[in-house]
Amino acid sequence: MNIISGGVCAAKGFKAGGIHCGIRKNRTKRDLALIVSEVKANAAAVYTTNAVKGAPLTVTKNNIADGKAVAIICNSGNANTCNANGIEIAEETCELLGDALKISAKDVVVASTGVIGQPLDIQPIENGIPSLIDSLNDNGSLDAAEGIMTTDTKVKEVAVEFEIGGKLCRIGGIAKGSGMIHPDMATMLVFITTD
Repeated sequence: MNIISGGVCAAKGFKAGGIHCGIRKNRTKRDLALIVSEVKANAAAVYTTNAVKGAPLTVTKNNIADGKAVAIICNSGNANTCNANGIEIAEETCELLGDALKISAKDVVVASTGVIGQPLDIQPIENGIPSLIDSLNDNGSLDAAEGIMTTDTKVKEVAVEFEIGGKLCRIGGIAKGSGMIHPDMATMLVFITTD
């Protein structure tokens, strides 16, 4: 197995990007990330066992019940957790991205990370989606990795390639979380792609 560059874009058929849309006050920090597959991909997820779960987890669980997805969108700066309208915001995010990418909202994985218990305004996300889509490229993994960071002290991105039965395979990933394994991976996010 060889470590290679590319993160989530190392796997064939994936593009990624990240922008600052205005959720975070610091304009130098990206706060919206996107990973898109060229085709409808097999999708699976592992969720926190913590009693408190963010609304995006509920929406994502429903969306990938068929085992398929095309896109992952994640905002940082606000966890969309413990909000009265959290489910609606997560679903609207999926609808907005689905419309922009011309895919079903049910083919979108949605995630949020950041401050808990603050309402999440959909407007920065809605306004940012066109620029977010424009940011997609074959080398966009680092931008996406920066877009999901909160208290992380460094970007977490990796990719490897290896052969199985004479076929070259690649796996790439980005993650966020700094001392966040407890409680029960409640505030840790990892996105992995493979061809």
